[in-house]
Amino acid sequence: MFIENIDLVYFRNFIKKSYTFSKDINIFVGPNGKGKTNLLESLYLLSSTSSFRITTPGCFINNNSESNYSSIIAKLNNKSLTELRILFEENKKKYFVHNKPSSFKKFQSIKAIVFNPESLYSVKGSSESKRQIIDEILCSMSLNNNEIYINFKKILKQRNALFFDCKKEKITYEKAKLLKPSLDEIFINCAAQLTNLRLEILKNIHGFFQDTFSSIYHTKKAKVDFNYTISSIKANDWTEGEISLFLKHKIKEKEAAEWAYGSSLVGPHKHEISFLMNGEDARYYSSQGQQKTLILSLKISQMMYYYEVNKSYPILLLDDVHSELDYTVRQYLMRFLNNLKTQIFLTTTDIQFLEGFGKKGKIFTIK
Repeated sequence: MFIENIDLVYFRNFIKKSYTFSKDINIFVGPNGKGKTNLLESLYLLSSTSSFRITTPGCFINNNSESNYSSIIAKLNNKSLTELRILFEENKKKYFVHNKPSSFKKFQSIKAIVFNPESLYSVKGSSESKRQIIDEILCSMSLNNNEIYINFKKILKQRNALFFDCKKEKITYEKAKLLKPSLDEIFINCAAQLTNLRLEILKNIHGFFQDTFSSIYHTKKAKVDFNYTISSIKANDWTEGEISLFLKHKIKEKEAAEWAYGSSLVGPHKHEISFLMNGEDARYYSSQGQQKTLILSLKISQMMYYYEVNKSYPILLLDDVHSELDYTVRQYLMRFLNNLKTQIFLTTTDIQFLEGFGKKGKIFTIK
C-alpha cells in the first residue's frame, strides 16, 4: 500500500493544494519556511492522527483565510481502503473513511515513521523526548500497544485532575481521598503495562540497533545499549509484576507530596531512558556526531523491527536530516534507503544532498 494523492484544504500555510506521489521516493525541495515540514506533518497525521510537532488547538487551520476548518484527503493504492480524510474544526478532529464518519482506528492502516532534526537531538534532550521516541515505536507496532498507551494517558489525566481539583478546593479532601483508591488501581495497572511494553521494545530492537550502529561506524568494537530507570533504579529486567509492586510502594511513599503538588509524581511519565555507548551515558560522553548516529540507528532499527513483525515496511518521512548528518553517515543512510522497499517522503533545501540516490521518484518544488 502507498499514498497516491493528497489534497490539502486550508491546512497550515496551504489554501488548496493537491499532490500526486510516486510509490518510491518523493522529494520536496525549497527554502525553509515554505511548508515542506507541513506536508510531512499532513502525511503523519494520516497514520497517527497526531502531529510529530508541538501543536495548539486550531493550529492546523490556515490563519490567512476566512475558513473555520481545514482538511487532509488522501487517496491510497489499496484494495480495501482507498480514501481517508481528516477534518479539523476549531478544537475537534473528525475522521472519514470513504467519505463516511469513522474512528481514528481505521487510520492505523497507514504506518509512518518520521525522522527530523528534533529526532537527532533526542539523545541529549529532555527525558520526555527520549520517552516519546520509544513510545512512538511501540504505538506504531500494533493497535493493542496504542490502546495501552492511550489508556495510560487517560487515567493519568484523571488522576492529575483529582489532585488539582483538591488543591484548588474544587472538591473536598475527604471526597478526593475516597475516589483515589479506585483511580490508583487502574493507574497502577495501566502504568505497569506501558512500562513493560517499553522494556520489551528496547529488548526487541537492541540487536538491530547494535548492527546498524556498527555498520555506520564500520566497527564492532562500539557497543550501544539502553538504560531504563525508575526512581533512579535500573529496571531493564523487571517483570510487569515487579513494576506493579514498586509503583504501589512509591505511590504510598509519595502520597503526601502528590496531594501537596497537585499532580502525579509516580509513573511512566517520570521514568528515565538513557542511550549508552560503551557503557557510558551518550548524553555526556559521546560526540555530537555519535549522538546523531545513535538516533539514526534507532530509527532504522524501528524500520527493521516493524518489518520483522509485520512483513512490510512503514512509510518513511525524512525532514531535512541530510543537512544535519556527517558525510559518511549520510552515505550510509543513502545506501539503506536505496534498498528499502517502501514509499519515502523527503524534504531538503539543497537537491545536491541526494547525489548517488538510486531510487526513481518525483521532485516537488515548494515555493
